[in-house]
Order: sequence, then structure tokens, then C-alpha cells
Amino acid sequence: MSKPTFTISRASLRDVPRIGEISTRAFDNDTHSQMKIMGQKPGSFAEGMAMGARSWIESPRAVLLKATDDRDGTIVGSMAWGFRGIELDASQGDDEEGTEQVEETDGDDDGKDEGTTEKYEPIPGAERINELEAMTSKHLHDFMHRIMPEGSKCIFMGGITVDPKYHGQGIGSQLIRWGTEHADRQGAFSWVHSSEAGWPVFQKHGFKEVERLTFDMDMWAVGPPPKDGVFGDREKWGEYTFRYMVRQPVGA
Repeated sequence: MSKPTFTISRASLRDVPRIGEISTRAFDNDTHSQMKIMGQKPGSFAEGMAMGARSWIESPRAVLLKATDDRDGTIVGSMAWGFRGIELDASQGDDEEGTEQVEETDGDDDGKDEGTTEKYEPIPGAERINELEAMTSKHLHDFMHRIMPEGSKCIFMGGITVDPKYHGQGIGSQLIRWGTEHADRQGAFSWVHSSEAGWPVFQKHGFKEVERLTFDMDMWAVGPPPKDGVFGDREKWGEYTFRYMVRQPVGA
């Protein structure tokens, strides 16, 4: 049996639901994401993933890539690349109309939306998770201002996810190489704000850690880890580390 192959191309708005689904599932084993979900309205995390995909597609200074299985065209992964001081080239893929509309569900069905809002009760202690989100976001923004001041030539990863069913087939590496090869051709450096699980993959592609943020999740959590098989019999969430990693262009 021949080895599956995958094509990298630019995503469009019609891909948002599938990319949002993959992004949500990809974080099932990420303790930081699962801890935040416990303090959110049901479905909010998935909605946020889809909104994030849409914002990357619509941004004039970013490219959202999709990896599709050449056997049946299924989207199996995605990756966002932002850029400064350079231009990135990505084919539009299957959907030449990059500005097409996708179906919205919050327009005319006012009764349904209002009913959902009325039934939702704020989760006790959830404000602590919001404080953690604000802290980590500020840390990231401060790093961004330092690492890519005005006049910089760089690209940066806004997120990479691969459908868990397709792990181990080199899809993540394909998505990363698309960006690093562009960076090398244009003499630009690249950087990533890596999750705890992702940094070894980026290290393999030439990224080196330059800074990190470590925090104790139990100081922010609304409760202990769920007993759903993902976290086993853990009583505490434990520490989590975000790593900031930079790659210099090869051949510059």
C-alpha cells in the first residue's frame, strides 16, 4: 500500500467549520486548554477555534494553510502564519473566492440565542481563568513587541493543529516547512509561541528556545482535573510551560 500524501494550500471561509473541529479535538490532551474549558460556557472553546480560523483567513497580513488528504480531499490539519516586512505566497486552493460567506447561526433565530443566554449560569471561580488568560496574553504581546519591532522581517506561527487520527504522518512537518522555506528564501527569521507538547517538533525544525513562561495551573483552576480518562487519576493540574522559540534563516 502506498504511503498517503497531503497537499498544502490556502484555506478559505468554507473550510472554517472543519478547521474549527480539528483545532478543538487537537487540544483534547492539552492540560492548559482543558483547564480553561472548565471555566467557559459549553461550546465556547469550539466557537473560539472557528472564530480564530476566520480571523486568520480574513487578515491581510496572514495566511491560513490547510493540509488535505490527496486520497479524498479531507482537511486533516491547518496552520496559521503571520508575517511582517515580507510577502508570503500561497495558492488559494480549491476556493478561489476567498471572501465567500459561510452560513451563520446567530442571525435570525433570536429566540434560540436568548434562551441559551438565559439558561447559562456563570461558573464559580471562572474569573480566575480570565485573569490567567489576561496574564498569558500580555506576556505574549510583550514578547511580540520585543522580538519584531518596526522594520523587522519575520514570520510567526499563529497555531498549528493536525487531526489526531492523522498523527505520525508528517503533516505537521509539511506545514512548518512551508513557512520556514519561505523565511529562508526571504532572509527572514521565524518564531513560535509553543504549547507544552509542541516544542520538540519545532526544535526539530531549527527553532531554539529564547524565553519561557511557566505557571502553576492549580492557582487558577475552578476545580480538579476531570476523571475522563485523559488525565487519569491526577489530583492536580500541575505546572504548564509556554516556550518562545526563534529560528534564524538558513543561508542568510
